[in-house]
Amino acid sequence: TAYHLACASSGTRVALLEAEVAGYGASGRNAGQLLVTFGGGDLGAQVRRHGAEKVGQALTYVNEGIEAMKSVAATEGFDYDFRETGYLKAALRVEGDAEIERYQRIFEQVGHGGHLHYLNPSQVEEELHSPLIGGALYDPRGGQFNPLKLVRGLKAAALRRGVQLFENSPVATIGTDGPRVRIETGQGALEADRLVLATNAYTHLLGGAQALGLTRAQYPLIVRGTITEPLSEADWQAAGWPRRSGVNILSQLFFSFAPTVQGGMLWVGGYNTHAPSDRALMPEVHAPLRSSKVVGTFFPRLAHLKTAQTWGGPISITADW
Repeated sequence: TAYHLACASSGTRVALLEAEVAGYGASGRNAGQLLVTFGGGDLGAQVRRHGAEKVGQALTYVNEGIEAMKSVAATEGFDYDFRETGYLKAALRVEGDAEIERYQRIFEQVGHGGHLHYLNPSQVEEELHSPLIGGALYDPRGGQFNPLKLVRGLKAAALRRGVQLFENSPVATIGTDGPRVRIETGQGALEADRLVLATNAYTHLLGGAQALGLTRAQYPLIVRGTITEPLSEADWQAAGWPRRSGVNILSQLFFSFAPTVQGGMLWVGGYNTHAPSDRALMPEVHAPLRSSKVVGTFFPRLAHLKTAQTWGGPISITADW
């Protein structure tokens, strides 16, 4: 937002306040998958709530966002490891194709069905060699990227455009008593005509946020994930994965897998999500995930891989996702 404001008007003074450093939290630590969807819940419920036309517009907006990321990176000359692999939405074999068929119907209803390509269970087995995954839908849009590289590239671009960045400057309070917004930090204060909040799971920590009605709409969650050690070329030959795309399971038992640019296998999901027990929201290392057998269970040809890293941190959801 700071970057685009600076690009839009050379006369606009833009200051960016960051409690830690640019890329801290989910901005730089997310799973790095780009999918043309939104929210964590049921798109069918969104259609019932907002109508098929608006949901279709929202999906178009998401896809335009992916294109905008590519455009900014090209304009500013930075690399963020983007790979346009597309992604798979797959069903658990034991659950059959009911979820796949429902997902397809919703995308057709909102005008995006033409982007999806069905793979039957035999085709998926040939590609992924998984005993648990059944049929799948492939969407060639989207792919994977390195979120921290993106944020660091945007940071450098924003600074070149004249944005003032104040890192390690947690906001203590927000005041709206006068005609301007006053933002107090531990190192000083700042006044502005306009204030943009991009705090996500951290919003409820802002002093004055509750008075402005900003905390009740969001609920923080801690999400955990893991990355395996890098696969050798022989590992990839055995594993298959010719598309090198992410695989996202369409089920109440949520799992998401994606090869990283460094050659490991990243996964998030299962029940490694919980509400934070305090206000700190610190990224967490979760020891049980280091010995997790999830990757090997879904993909037996990768069962020998060791977990290289676990991590986690807060995101937020709204009541209606």
